[in-house]
Parts: sequence; structure tokens; C-alpha cells
Amino acid sequence: IHRVALNLCYDRLRRRREWTTDELPEVADDAPLPDAMPGDEERRVNQALQRIAPRQREAIVLVYYQELSNIEAADAMQVSVDALESLLARGRRALQAMLIGDDGDD
Repeated sequence: IHRVALNLCYDRLRRRREWTTDELPEVADDAPLPDAMPGDEERRVNQALQRIAPRQREAIVLVYYQELSNIEAADAMQVSVDALESLLARGRRALQAMLIGDDGDD
């Protein structure tokens, strides 16, 4: 059942990236809307999430998006809790490096 939930999360993340410009609201000027900032940040996080190692991404999705406990997520991934925590730590570090690197490009 956890695999199904994980696949649904992946599908949802992919759908968020499949917007076309026809679906976007028209804006009078090019200034970003205040409400657009969280969505932009979410988009950046989702893009970075797609670039990390699959096992790290799976651990992060289960714990932070599906809100499973570390024990439940470790069980779903068929790894020990220590291994899960290691995957989470490496995944967070990888995401942080990508997101900080993205900020430096502006």
C-alpha cells in the first residue's frame, strides 16, 4: 500500500510540472505576484527532488510528503531505521546543495 501511495505522489509531482501557458492566469505586468512566490519555491523543490538519487527521493517523499514515521517509512522501503535516516540525511544535503546553488545563479 505504501508503494501505491509513493507512486501517487510521483504522479502528482509530475502533473504539477505539466502545466502549459494556456492554464496560467493573465497578469497585467511582469512583476511576480506575492501569491506566486510559494508556488515558485515549491516548483524549485520539486525539480530538485527529481534530480536526487531515487532511494533518497523515496525516503523524503514517504517521511515529509506522506508524513509516515521513520519506522513506517523504513518498513515500506524494507530497510532499517538507521538506513532510512541515512537516506534522509543524504537526500536533505543533496536538496540543500541544489537549492542553494540555484539561488546563487540569480
